[in-house]
Amino acid sequence: MIDDIMSSIFESGIRGRYSFETFVLNLLKEHIAKQDKPFSTSEKNQKLGDGYAEFGFDRFTGPTIVDIKGKASKLTLISAAFGLSARLERACADIDNLSNYIIVFGSRVSLEQRKLFDIQLAAKKVSVNKNVNVILWGLDDLDKLATKHKKKTKEIVDNIFSLRLEDAINKSTTDWISERDDLLLKLKSLYKDGQFSLFLGAGVSSSANMPNWEDLLNSLYVKYINNEFSDEGLIDDSKISILADWLSSVNDTSTLMVARYLRKALLNGSSEDALFTDQITESLYSNIGDKANDGSPLLTSIVAMCLPKRRGAKVKSIVTYNFDDLLERQLEKSKIDYKCIFSEGVINSPDELPVYHVHGFLPKEKDSFDSIGRSTLVFSEEGYHYIYTNAYHWTNLVQLNSLRDSSCLMIGLSMTDPNLRRLLDISARSTETIKHYAFLRRLTANRILDKNHEEGRVVIEEEVISGLLKRHHTLSEELMKDLGVKVVWYEDHKDLPGILDSIVD
Repeated sequence: MIDDIMSSIFESGIRGRYSFETFVLNLLKEHIAKQDKPFSTSEKNQKLGDGYAEFGFDRFTGPTIVDIKGKASKLTLISAAFGLSARLERACADIDNLSNYIIVFGSRVSLEQRKLFDIQLAAKKVSVNKNVNVILWGLDDLDKLATKHKKKTKEIVDNIFSLRLEDAINKSTTDWISERDDLLLKLKSLYKDGQFSLFLGAGVSSSANMPNWEDLLNSLYVKYINNEFSDEGLIDDSKISILADWLSSVNDTSTLMVARYLRKALLNGSSEDALFTDQITESLYSNIGDKANDGSPLLTSIVAMCLPKRRGAKVKSIVTYNFDDLLERQLEKSKIDYKCIFSEGVINSPDELPVYHVHGFLPKEKDSFDSIGRSTLVFSEEGYHYIYTNAYHWTNLVQLNSLRDSSCLMIGLSMTDPNLRRLLDISARSTETIKHYAFLRRLTANRILDKNHEEGRVVIEEEVISGLLKRHHTLSEELMKDLGVKVVWYEDHKDLPGILDSIVD
């Protein structure tokens, strides 16, 4: 019975790791409740383990901690042994008379593996409190529980994600800033070890007054209408703006579909893609004029992360989804050696920081870059579909290699791009641990209340909105975990540079 359940749960990598945790916690909750004893999975005990049975259960008498791991392997056993001393020390300080510490693995634990665990405890000089019994559980132990509670086991398996979400909401805390501080300490350690790659999205360029996607498309609408009617003297600027807004609302389905519409409209029968890219480039830099070198506090903080330290560079590579060259300008100002890579076959030297433009590159002064015409521009549906369906396209391979070899820090991304999510999903299938992090802006009740007030909508109580937002943020976190990504929340864009600086300092 348990083998079929495990093969189903563990078929999807990191998603299986969290599903297994949910399965074990809910099965234990049922089992221990039948003995009229409490079993807690609250946030209060999360630093100690995944579950806590204050009065024990079965043959385990006294306070008992349950710590859930993935499949038993040499690596997971060594890791479990390595951190055990510190965990037990914290646990014994917080829990009087702690009696049992059960480590649960999602596979059978052989006699050889149990011996390896004991050897690692001795090798790492782990001081285990003699009053605390450390027990390794595997599938044989879980099978006994699943067989005893067959009906409940099927119910848990059939509702695994909803139960996982419910558990996460029950564990979640209002002190998200404290949780973020813990994540930043982890990021600081990864940065110090030189394990970072940066993934940069539109929010980075928008911080330097570049147009966001919607504004860029609107600018191209204006250009299209202007090209069509300005020579006839039938239309002025104010009417062009109104018509652009109208066309934008008519085509408000998919931004990629809108981009395809505009590409065909602006080319007007011509096959010259260069004509279209020139018009995008003009619209892209129209807001900043001669201030392309000014950058922004966010760009400054990102570049500071890339500065080589005494023991070498801490950022291994940058993957950017932006067309512009604002990052390159700031890297040059800081005298950082880099290689701008926007087509297949370009290789950086060991001393150069590779900057991969995986959606194409449109520098303000294109003559400064060789072979710029070979850049793969992913602007409309055609380009996107080509990348999406070509599994071995260089841009897909670059992203997958970074996701496999580094801890990736995602800045200025909404995390809604289907191809990025697909690549994250592929990467997450081969691991049971989370090693990527995404900075996302947290919704606040005040922002929703203010917007409601401005638009004259029905007044909704703040308590209702806060409850909904708690579920929304928790669901967002759980969905990102399935892709192997931890969310690092912030509330205001202006806070982000200081947060990044804290990782470097």
